[in-house]
Amino acid sequence: MRLRMISILLGLAALATWAPRAEAAPAASATASQEKPGRCSGLSPVARALKEAGYLSAHQASPRARFYIFFCSASWCGLCQQMLPQVIEQYEQKISRREDVELILLNHDQTPEAGRKYMEHHAPMLPGVMVHTLHLAARPAYKYIPACFIMTAGGELISAGGGDVFLNWETEIRKKPAKND
Repeated sequence: MRLRMISILLGLAALATWAPRAEAAPAASATASQEKPGRCSGLSPVARALKEAGYLSAHQASPRARFYIFFCSASWCGLCQQMLPQVIEQYEQKISRREDVELILLNHDQTPEAGRKYMEHHAPMLPGVMVHTLHLAARPAYKYIPACFIMTAGGELISAGGGDVFLNWETEIRKKPAKND
């Protein structure tokens, strides 16, 4: 029942304004990666982007994950704070037990300090990064949070939207067999 309520709330928050489209990574990010070979060598594009973004929490995403679920949230978002306990419950019951899937909290706070405080208080077990430091070529555009998107380790966008995407993550990743990127 709680998960259904999450789906409805996330769906309503994102339904009218969701505009999934690719967002080009800033040229400086691509140049920085090219200038420093070996900085994150051997990592998939998403694992590399996460490492370069810098984590807000002590927990880091597994570089061996084949799929990454990004839950977009912030301390100032009341709906995000309402949903986070159910997101964490889903993480603890299913996602954390899988080596091929990683859940990342993509923080939309104004400062890294606010982001760290939010992570420590609400989601200390999750890896988290600031939205403005994460440079992914296929990150979807969205106007409201909470939002969710799923990518392969290679950086291919699988699904984006609201609560329905988060609640159906298992179905979404089954649709897309991941290659070793």
